[in-house]
Amino acid sequence: MNKYVTYLLALIFPISLFSQAPLSLEEAIDFGLQNNIDFQNTKLDAAIRKEFAFEVMTEGFPKINVNLDYAYAFEQQVSIVPAGVFGPNEQEFIFAQPQTANLTADVSQLLFDARYIYGLRARAALIASADFQVEQARINTTENITKAYYGALISQQAYTLLKQNEEVLAKLLKETEATYNEGLIDELSLNRLELNMSNLETQIQKQENQSENALLNLKYVIGMPNDSTIVLSENFDEMMENFAFDVSADANVEDRIESKLLNKQAELKSYDIKQARSAYFPSLYAFALYGTLAQRPDFSFFDTNLRWFDFGSVGFNVRIPIFDGFKAKSQVQQRKLELEKIENTKENLKQIVDLQVTSTQNNLANAISEYQTQEENLALANKILDKTIVMFNEGVGSSFELSQAQQEYTSTMINYTQSLYNLLVAKLEVNKALGTL
Repeated sequence: MNKYVTYLLALIFPISLFSQAPLSLEEAIDFGLQNNIDFQNTKLDAAIRKEFAFEVMTEGFPKINVNLDYAYAFEQQVSIVPAGVFGPNEQEFIFAQPQTANLTADVSQLLFDARYIYGLRARAALIASADFQVEQARINTTENITKAYYGALISQQAYTLLKQNEEVLAKLLKETEATYNEGLIDELSLNRLELNMSNLETQIQKQENQSENALLNLKYVIGMPNDSTIVLSENFDEMMENFAFDVSADANVEDRIESKLLNKQAELKSYDIKQARSAYFPSLYAFALYGTLAQRPDFSFFDTNLRWFDFGSVGFNVRIPIFDGFKAKSQVQQRKLELEKIENTKENLKQIVDLQVTSTQNNLANAISEYQTQEENLALANKILDKTIVMFNEGVGSSFELSQAQQEYTSTMINYTQSLYNLLVAKLEVNKALGTL
């Protein structure tokens, strides 16, 4: 199903109905990237950082404010005029009205600030860093979904193989019971097969529970409710037909998202250092103020016959730092040390990537060898079981040999399915180490 059609159906129909359709690995990844809570939160964090980057830019935009002030002096201030000014005695005067209203509008504009300039230059790196964090979360989420999908699929396949083995054993047990009823074999032979059947049924029940848990884990990872139904559409045979690998690919640390993120962090920290140094530079702001003022003995400010008195001013403000107690110097030194840590991390990442690539490639080579061995062992165990059944039916083989062959086949089958899972996971981890996931 086309993934865009899948998204449309997810919006139209309840999720429990949609999830009954066969779900491929690609569709599970697409669905998980839309619904996984951790990944969604990472995208929200990136959106927050981008909004912060825009906030930095707004520091250079004009700032306009309108203020309306009103005051009622229920107890007015008295001014004392010394004696001799207006007469031989000192005089008391009140120079203001009890009711005052003041309406002003002011505009301020940043003209120069080195910190703002470096902040603007850092915006692109800040936005790119946020995008790289989302990409890193996408890689981790994709890895988790893929492993969960493989785990659910391998659990289902193991359950299916065990059920097929049960059908073979049940048929054999039925034939053996008939032979025993005719008195042609002893009870011990029948009891051995019954014991095998009991053990196999216990394994099947255990595997069924494991398969259900694996599906629950997959639902959680992709953000799907537990009560929904998932039908996995992938097939291991097709996966192995298209299985391609290169256990000797060279690593390029620059292909890793961690390297790209560290480079942006180093770039941001260099701007941070320059911004801290710019605290020594002067800053220049321009401003303009215009307002009107009225004073009344009573609240009559809406009387158009009474006057309001206008006032206004324009100017600029220059801030010249002289001495800040070595605060800026300390901030610069802190940021330099932080940048040095980032550079050390970058150097360490090169060694980590080389180690991861070599280790995962070795694991892949081992997984390939293990899978090939288990595949051969499964074919051999199946051949032995078939021959043992024939010999038992013909009366030339013992029930002990048959029981042992059946147990070996079951054990080999479980080992085979586990080796298949290990192989697919090993390839996934190689791709992640190479930065191609």
